[in-house]
Amino acid sequence: MMRENKRRELIKSEFLKHLKDVYNLCLYLTRNREDAEDLTQETFARALEYIDSYTPNTNAKAYLFRIATTTFYNNQSKSNTEQNHLEFRSFTENDGSEIIGRDLTLIEDEEERFIREYSSREVERLLLNLSFEHRSILILADIEEFSYEEISKILNIPIGTVMSRLSRARSALKKELLKREETIRRESNGENIVRLDRESFVNNKLRN
Repeated sequence: MMRENKRRELIKSEFLKHLKDVYNLCLYLTRNREDAEDLTQETFARALEYIDSYTPNTNAKAYLFRIATTTFYNNQSKSNTEQNHLEFRSFTENDGSEIIGRDLTLIEDEEERFIREYSSREVERLLLNLSFEHRSILILADIEEFSYEEISKILNIPIGTVMSRLSRARSALKKELLKREETIRRESNGENIVRLDRESFVNNKLRN
């Protein structure tokens, strides 16, 4: 009995090392600090409830991330709104992409190079505009740097689906980055036009 209690305490300590990482994940998923705190608490409560299913010193972070993403998905699925249905419909879908071809790999490399040109802060901010499917896989792959195999286990999807979904997510993020560039360009052009108009007005006044 004492040995079992000690084992559980060791696992709890192992879990708590990843508290900040789990909270950050929950914040990305919920896009709300209060909801992120609630999801974090629920994640650890479930992890402790099923503590006997975890093998110590294996991959506590991946274990907790799987609980967090699954819990978040299940909570959102309880909502009957059309918006939530559309956003979360593909969490467990089989998209038929178990076999990844060479072309997809090339596209993925191109998208990844494009995204890396931007600061991490810009990318992380724009992640919040993406769907759950896209932002969750980008967080796991590009921020937390889990392997395809680890992501497959966390999201409970085939590795082929991980790769194709990640490619789609990077394409979606690239579109957000391009939209942001266009907005900045338009705002900059607008400011220049206003500045030129003011200068013309002042010059005309001086001439008169």
